[in-house]
Amino acid sequence: PITFADPLSPYAAARRGDAVVDVARLDAALGRLEEGTDAVLVEGAGGLLVPFTRDVAFADLAERWRLDVVVVAANRLGVINHLLLTVREAERRGLRVRGVVLNAARAGAGGLAAETNEAVIRELLPSVPLAPLPWLGGRVEHLDALASAGGALLDALGLVPRTGG
Repeated sequence: PITFADPLSPYAAARRGDAVVDVARLDAALGRLEEGTDAVLVEGAGGLLVPFTRDVAFADLAERWRLDVVVVAANRLGVINHLLLTVREAERRGLRVRGVVLNAARAGAGGLAAETNEAVIRELLPSVPLAPLPWLGGRVEHLDALASAGGALLDALGLVPRTGG
C-alpha cells in the first residue's frame, strides 16, 4: 500500500521522500489481505525495532496485528547478540516467537562463528525452535533443494504445511 524509492527503513525513506507512513492505511491493507485467507505472511525488513513512523516500529505493528514472529538472521559473527536482543524484545512485548531461521547468507561465509553459532543459540534460547538454512546457491537450479529446505524449516519451526486442494 505504500512504497518508497530508497532502500531504507520506512521512516527514513518517508522522510527522505517528504512523506509519512500512514499506519491506518497499512491496517486497512492487512484487513483486505486477511479476507478469505487462512494466514497472511508479513515480512519485516531491518528488524523488530525498525521504525515506520517516529513512534511506531515494526514490533508495534506485530503487536497491533497479533502476529507471531519468525526471526531470520544471517549466520555470522554478531548473530548471537542480534538474536538474543530480538527474541527478548519480542517476548517482552508479549509476541510469540515461533522460531529462528539461522540463514547461511553466502557460501562459506561466517567462518568459525558460523560453525559454532547454532550450538550456542540452542543453549541460550532453548525454548525457541531453531532452523538452520544452508546456502542453496545464488540460483536454485533444482526446485527440490528449495522444497527440501522449506520442508525442513517448517518441521523445525513446528509449522504444518497446508495440504489438499
